[in-house]
Amino acid sequence: NQVRALREAGHVRRCHTLPHHGHYDVAHHSWQAAGLLFCLHPDPSRNLIWALMFHDAAERFLGDQPAQAGWVHPELRAAQKAAEERALEMLGLRFELQPEEQLWLDVLDKLELLMWCEDQHALGNRHVENATLLLRQWFRERWDKLPKPVADFISLHKWERGLEQLH
Repeated sequence: NQVRALREAGHVRRCHTLPHHGHYDVAHHSWQAAGLLFCLHPDPSRNLIWALMFHDAAERFLGDQPAQAGWVHPELRAAQKAAEERALEMLGLRFELQPEEQLWLDVLDKLELLMWCEDQHALGNRHVENATLLLRQWFRERWDKLPKPVADFISLHKWERGLEQLH
């Protein structure tokens, strides 16, 4: 059951209420977030790696709730969070994180989404503009608390298509 649930969790569509190009699912998001962790974190713990990889696995049972629904209805967000915790527990995916590790998870989750929005914008998708602004505001509001490697990356990051060639 765990194997099937995790495979099915990867297929859950993300940002389904936002018109976008291509397919964006939990597996894609988790892979990209893990890549950011690999590149930016100097020495992630095993728990942080696993927690990041499977943080959205509960969506297999609950779907990807649009963030705006939780903003408008805090009681819905609280119920969703409790249900997610129960689902992760049932799947054996509760990983104890230190506060700094939880910060890394939250930050990389948002950073991956921001980078996806930038990719969408580069494809001409103006539907992501508001999400991009909200994510940038989220980072600005937490700037002093961001892990230094993340803040450095954001400061230097400029979207561009990589033109490197393998020799």
